[in-house]
Amino acid sequence: MIYRYLDEQGVTITITMPNAEGITAGKTLIKTPSVPIGLITEVRLAENLDQVIVVAEIDKPFIRLLSEDSQIWSVQPRIDESGISGLNAILSGIYFELEPGSNETTSRRFDLLETPPLVSQNLVGRRFQLVSKNAEVMDVGAPVNFKGSR
Repeated sequence: MIYRYLDEQGVTITITMPNAEGITAGKTLIKTPSVPIGLITEVRLAENLDQVIVVAEIDKPFIRLLSEDSQIWSVQPRIDESGISGLNAILSGIYFELEPGSNETTSRRFDLLETPPLVSQNLVGRRFQLVSKNAEVMDVGAPVNFKGSR
């Protein structure tokens, strides 16, 4: 019976973040893509007292999602220059979203992203870095249109 219990256990990960606003141990979930895969089990201050360490248990079937380049961010209501997001968190409460990476190396330690990524790192396509002398008209999330023969 003890072996079966230990065999069914997931893995423990830690997430470092600036504050624990809205996070409750035993209630706050980790999801990917909006499917629960884990639960926050502990919230504590880091030894240097300037960050928060969140401990989470990830369910065993989802351990393979914890690659070194996986990204985690909090889903909460946000209003910014790119629009309104996270409205579903008004009713359900804040939760964490995990985007699996593609790296073969696994990790158990993550830093929380301040904002959700604009584009999924697993999205197929090309990425470009735009350079402009006048960036006043460009904003994060602004659409980019290409007109040309290439």
